[in-house]
Amino acid sequence: MKKILFLVFLFVFVPAFITYADEQASVTIEFRLVCEGSTTDCQLVKNTKTQEEEYVEEAVLLNSNDIESAVLRKMMEPSFSDSLFEPPSIQLIQFKFTNNGKTKLYELTKKNTGKSLAVIVNGEFMMASRISEPIKRDTLEIAVEYGDESEKFAEDAVSAINSRN
Repeated sequence: MKKILFLVFLFVFVPAFITYADEQASVTIEFRLVCEGSTTDCQLVKNTKTQEEEYVEEAVLLNSNDIESAVLRKMMEPSFSDSLFEPPSIQLIQFKFTNNGKTKLYELTKKNTGKSLAVIVNGEFMMASRISEPIKRDTLEIAVEYGDESEKFAEDAVSAINSRN
């Protein structure tokens, strides 16, 4: 009986756990420039949950390997209603980059000030934001809309990044 239970554990539970861990650890995050004007040399990326889409350049300027860790923060916004605060309406994902990632981030933001940078998670468009100035820090915060689908999307991305370490 013990051998049967051990075999069930070995062949059922262990592979399921490994598959779950692999799914969590295999997140891909890409930072690409948004195409401006012509879209002939660009790739359309979509978010199947929110239906947002964007044309981005094919070159990946930063990726998961450039990210050391990530934190998800929910922001409370002041309200003019009866209560002092309404439920959070935005979340911030803070990416902490490796030393190499920090250098890449600075170079890409220096060269592309005024352009938009898209964040793509596991092939799904997450968001895009305009680069206003070169970023010399090792962290980058991006705002993500608060809601069922985008919240889960952000939580999964942060969890997967941090589970690699």
